Amino acid sequence: MTQDTLGTVTLYTDKGVEEIAVDCSEDLYHINVRAFAAGVKGERQPTATGEDGLRALQVALAVEQSLKTGTTVKLNDLE
Repeated sequence: MTQDTLGTVTLYTDKGVEEIAVDCSEDLYHINVRAFAAGVKGERQPTATGEDGLRALQVALAVEQSLKTGTTVKLNDLE
């Protein structure tokens, strides 16, 4: 994982193909800390909400249970 924007974005539409310039030369940690601070102040929605965190935890727990049991685990089946 890196903060360098090494990839490209290609947009395909009915009008053709367009390369989108991707430049994130600013440190991504700085961007995220500013976004977090703005969210705490109520100036904007946080980048990741508490609900997002809960959902990520549910997925991780389902993956863990699936690996242990060898079965498919539905998120709404978790205790």
